[in-house]
Amino acid sequence: MIATYTAAKAVGITGIDAYMFPCTGSQPTGVACKSIQTPINEFPVAVDSNKIPVNYLWLDIEPEDATQPGVECNA
Repeated sequence: MIATYTAAKAVGITGIDAYMFPCTGSQPTGVACKSIQTPINEFPVAVDSNKIPVNYLWLDIEPEDATQPGVECNA
């Protein structure tokens, strides 16, 4: 997040929005995601502590199934 913001700022982009697609469930690798509340709580802390001026936060909350409808579609 910091590197992307720094790069945008370096080329003169001033309108910063953020998009968040938190993991909900488990990854195909078997790694369990954090609870949905954890990344929702962590995001504003990261933004505030790094002084990133976010205009809009777009949340994409949906069940996680990274391989649906199949691994071939997601390769």
